[in-house]
Amino acid sequence: MAGVATRGPVAGAREVPDALAPPPRHPRFPALDGLRAVAALLVLAYHATFYSRAYEQQGGRLLAHLNLGVTVFFLISGFLLFRPFIAYRAGGPGRPAVPRYFRRRFLRIFPAYWLLLIGLTLLPRMSAVGDDWLASFALLDPLPILHKQGCAANPFGCGAAHTWSLTVELTFYLALPAYALATAWLVARSRRPWVAIELALLAALAVASVIAGYVAAAPTVVANSLAAYMLWFGLGMGLAVASVATEGRALRLFRSGWLSWAAAAVAYIGVCYALPPTPLLLSRHDLLVQHLGFALVALLIMAPLVLGSSSGGAQLAMRTRTVAWLGLVSYGIFLWHNAIVLRLSHEFEWSFVPLMLATVALTVPIAALSYYLVERPILRWKH
Repeated sequence: MAGVATRGPVAGAREVPDALAPPPRHPRFPALDGLRAVAALLVLAYHATFYSRAYEQQGGRLLAHLNLGVTVFFLISGFLLFRPFIAYRAGGPGRPAVPRYFRRRFLRIFPAYWLLLIGLTLLPRMSAVGDDWLASFALLDPLPILHKQGCAANPFGCGAAHTWSLTVELTFYLALPAYALATAWLVARSRRPWVAIELALLAALAVASVIAGYVAAAPTVVANSLAAYMLWFGLGMGLAVASVATEGRALRLFRSGWLSWAAAAVAYIGVCYALPPTPLLLSRHDLLVQHLGFALVALLIMAPLVLGSSSGGAQLAMRTRTVAWLGLVSYGIFLWHNAIVLRLSHEFEWSFVPLMLATVALTVPIAALSYYLVERPILRWKH
């Protein structure tokens, strides 16, 4: 049930960095900036756990599955990219032009990613490009239906192995405008409420994705693509539908956010204890449990940040200055951390805590340089 407190999306692009600015006239959700930082640091901690083998120690079970950060990233993308395509249905701004949408996505992803590949190629004893450099630069390496998995299949020797998730994001970017146009056509020709149509379609696609990616006989065919991760993107898109449909009101269930976050913590612990104490999941059952469990946890984390009150504790926590700044440079943190933690683990036999702290200490300045020298100047062209 909706309350009267405002949810608090901040409109406009005044004094908003281009990396974070929404399409013109669309609202901004500043709490998601901080959530990006949290997601990036979770992925960093996951790799520090992996390379330090901290998951073998007491309590390591809770560290072994911090790749939950990838799920959070996919929900954020589903929400922020789909919402501008449907905002007009509740009297909001019109849909973004498709060519401009693709330009924004290209400028956001590829220049900083290319900088990573070039930088790692120039460093000694560090691999970043697979057998086919063109496929690597085009983010096609991880797609088994197009190319051998190359760098993505070599986590112990390739500093860019973790960028398989960018390939998944890329397939989502490419499919989203067509999906939005198709659903607009269906809504225009149906007498049913647009919210019901959108949610029903997203639910159907999510179920089909889970079957294709984790139940079907040959799930590797859809690996590292939207087809295997539509559940996660679909949850973000579903939050976008709810956000547009309840514009200007905070849902009481998510008003402060603390209850939802407490439920997320309990759900995460449950997932960790339902899975083996290792980040290397091999059985289809374990992968399915992780996929569904992470979906629930990420949904509980993100919902109060887009459906709750702007004065709620969860939103305020994500909008603190330090967390917001880390969100600003979070793409660089995501890109560079794996190569750094991999190199440190080769040079030093450190346990989890020193390895993670050293990785953070080295990664954040590099991410800041990437943002201020490359990403920010280039992103001025996205409008």
